[in-house]
Amino acid sequence: MSAITPEVAEAEFQRFLDTMYLRFDVNKMDAEDRTSFQLSHDILIGAMLDGRLVVNDKGEPVFSPRSGGDPVTFFEPTGQALLAMDQHKKNQDGHKGFAAMSSATKTSIQRFSAMPVSDLRVCQHIMLLFLTSA
Repeated sequence: MSAITPEVAEAEFQRFLDTMYLRFDVNKMDAEDRTSFQLSHDILIGAMLDGRLVVNDKGEPVFSPRSGGDPVTFFEPTGQALLAMDQHKKNQDGHKGFAAMSSATKTSIQRFSAMPVSDLRVCQHIMLLFLTSA
C-alpha cells in the first residue's frame, strides 16, 4: 500500500521542479521530448508512491534504493556535474551519466554502478530532469 496518494506525489513532483527551478512546458515540446518527460515523471511518481523517493524541505529528491544502503540525496547540480561528464569520451554515455550523478549526489560512481537497474533507473531520471530543463 502506498504511503502517499497520487495527488500528493504529483504535488511533491511539482514542488521538486519549482524549488530546483526546473522548467518544462510540455505544450512546446516535440513528441520525443514529451515522451521522455512523461517517462521521467511516471518513474519518479512511481518511486514516490512506493515510498522510495521523497522531496526534502529544500526541494531535493532523496532516494532510498530497494537494494539498501544510505539514501541518496540529489543536490542541485553545479557546473561541476557538467565538467565531470566532459572527462569521458564521446561514446561513453554511461560513464558520463554516472559522473554527473556522482557529482550531484556527492557520492561515488561505484555507488551507482553497483545498483540494480530498478534503482538506477530512478536516479537516472532525476538527473535527466536536471540536465534537460529549459
